[in-house]
Amino acid sequence: MSASDKTKLTVTIYGSQYRLMGESSPEHMREVAALVDERMGAIARANPRLDLSRLAVLTAVQSADECAQARRELQAVLEKVQREYISMELHSQQQESLREEMKKAVAEREAKLAEANALNAALSKDLEAAVTAKNASLAKLAEVEQSQAKLRAEFEKATREQAELRRRLEQAEAARKAGETQAAELKRQLEEAESQLAEAAQEQARLRDEAAAAEELAAELQRSLDETQAAAEQERSELRSRLEQAEAAREAGETQAAELKRRLAEAETKLAEATQEQARLRDEAAAAEELAAELQRSLDETQAAAEQERSELRSRLEQAEAAREAGETQAAELKRRLIAAAA
Repeated sequence: MSASDKTKLTVTIYGSQYRLMGESSPEHMREVAALVDERMGAIARANPRLDLSRLAVLTAVQSADECAQARRELQAVLEKVQREYISMELHSQQQESLREEMKKAVAEREAKLAEANALNAALSKDLEAAVTAKNASLAKLAEVEQSQAKLRAEFEKATREQAELRRRLEQAEAARKAGETQAAELKRQLEEAESQLAEAAQEQARLRDEAAAAEELAAELQRSLDETQAAAEQERSELRSRLEQAEAAREAGETQAAELKRRLAEAETKLAEATQEQARLRDEAAAAEELAAELQRSLDETQAAAEQERSELRSRLEQAEAAREAGETQAAELKRRLIAAAA
């Protein structure tokens, strides 16, 4: 916008007239001038011995303090949203790993069931041969009974391990529901953050226009911005440390999943040897497949919801970053205009 296209307006601030020029509307410029006049009047009433220059400096200092506070609150909200977003990413990765483990477990269960059928057929042939050989059949029968007793004991142990697996699956489902609750809370916090960003933007615009009364405000704003950037760098370092801790927790979870997979493989091997309990094993395998299918559907729904939330988070974070950059650009433009006015 050229100088001829800008709004030019004469306003009265604390009894003196000033010629203002800017890109805002005349109503907005009058409102800003009225706010500056009101603040200078309030400070003058509280400190009647101040001269005009000191009164203007004190007004600028108070405005800069409010601006710095608004910037710190805005940065804190942005950092909190980023931490919640990273937490959602880690939770989604853990759910994906659990879903892959369940797929492998179901495939291995089907393979073991096929092996059990083959073993049963082989045992049937052995029994037919044992009938024709009376002397050998008695000894073989005793061995079979001992083997069956051992297999029953091992099958009961495998059943207990399978119950433990179901309990862990229920814990995973509870974790998924907790993730949904966390996502809802994050959405609420994002809405609050958007409201705070809007309020901060309005406050920043008001404070930026108030700064037109004194050149010292630009220097104070620059110092506040440097402090905010230093604080942001410290927050980023803390965030990197927390990410490393989360990665260590994820590796520990993978080790536990590998141990659970090994124990499940042992249980399946023992189940394959239980010829007398074959029918019951088939029913439990079918129930496990239904449970895996239900878990698959739940995980798919959770992943879809989490993906949508991540998209919304990215969009809102980009908007917040754009708003912050716009604020910095406006502060730089204000400083340039103050320098030009002083010259």
